[in-house]
Amino acid sequence: MIIVVVGPTGVGKTKLSISLAKKYNGVIVNADACQIYKELNIGTAKVKEEEKEGIPHLLFDIKNPDEDYSVSDYQKDLRRVLEDYKDRNIILVGGTGLYVMAGLYDYEFSKMNNNDYSMYSNEELYDMCLKIDKNINIHPNNRRRLENFLNRETKETKEPKLLYKNVIFVGLTTPRDNLYLRINDRVDKMFEEGLLEEVEHLYNKYGQTRILGSAIGYKELIKYLNKEISLEDSIELIKKNSRHYAKRQWTWFKNKMDVKWFLTNYVDFNQTIEEIYQYIDKISVKWFFTYWLLVLNHFKLNIVEREVGSMLAGEQRKKLILVVAILLIIEIAAIYMMYQSIDRRVVLEDVQIKELDTNDFVAIMIQQGGSYVNTNNFPTSGYTFNSTLSGCIDDQGNKIEGALSYNNSTRKATVSTGYTSNCYLYFDLA
Repeated sequence: MIIVVVGPTGVGKTKLSISLAKKYNGVIVNADACQIYKELNIGTAKVKEEEKEGIPHLLFDIKNPDEDYSVSDYQKDLRRVLEDYKDRNIILVGGTGLYVMAGLYDYEFSKMNNNDYSMYSNEELYDMCLKIDKNINIHPNNRRRLENFLNRETKETKEPKLLYKNVIFVGLTTPRDNLYLRINDRVDKMFEEGLLEEVEHLYNKYGQTRILGSAIGYKELIKYLNKEISLEDSIELIKKNSRHYAKRQWTWFKNKMDVKWFLTNYVDFNQTIEEIYQYIDKISVKWFFTYWLLVLNHFKLNIVEREVGSMLAGEQRKKLILVVAILLIIEIAAIYMMYQSIDRRVVLEDVQIKELDTNDFVAIMIQQGGSYVNTNNFPTSGYTFNSTLSGCIDDQGNKIEGALSYNNSTRKATVSTGYTSNCYLYFDLA
């Protein structure tokens, strides 16, 4: 079993991964691009030796800060680790989405050309990209990505396929305002632990290497060491860049992977851990029964063919096998429907809402375990609105479509589809 723990920075991924490894007798594998490097400890919030509790931690501290390391390198290393530890449960933890995608999916690296697009505007580049692939997911103002897309020899985008079986994706999250506060506090704590001294030591030892010039917490302080900005400005810049990175992380995992999201309970994190245990155990039991059901049905078919089919010949034998196969399919469908028939009809309530505008989108958090679903952008005025849910799914994979209404005075939201779930309703503000 591979358990992938993802989410934005500062939500408790490290602590969760250790708990999961202890419960499921697993090894922990890094999926953070900065924690690959030795000596980058405080600024990357790398797990401390005393926190590991004797659990093997793999793909941490495997490169010096003056060595290059690519996504392609990580893909090879991760797949080697998965092969070496195929008899153990794997806890893959980190916030670098591309690492997770490259390692677990059939992710291919395109050959790149070096064409010059400097004479084109962003709008022209975007139109050129749309002519090649109308499904591209690149913002029209992201010039670097537009140029990279046009320079790829293989430009057709395809839905990546998971290469491994028994993979569970769980994500930790928290409302954005709370996340930003915790990121700010986390940065302050890093300076108390000696972040400035760590960066100064690495800069004197290695110079401005690729990772030191790009990692948040390091690149900003190098500007301070070079007397380009003040220390106060560098601290604020670290906080700002960390907040922006957290938002990009959440967007990546939300759009790219089928993640089951859980709200981090900072007051009692053990409660969050227990909810995730229950979810994983439920999925594991489902896998177990599905596997043995298929084995049993295959065994039934063999018996029918050998014991009964031998007494019949030709068309009669074929008809019998066909009937038995249909009955077995019905049996499997019935069991699956029974499994899915849990009553989840309740009302959305205790909703927290901030200022809204036409660029905001809504996210519904299912309370049992927690899974985000998103609507399209919708217009709203003040704190009372009516909207339409479209293209949404809940934590069970069911579509939620229909009218959504919310009233601030009651702090209660309803979906007029006859289907609602225990939810917290949050608004992702641009």
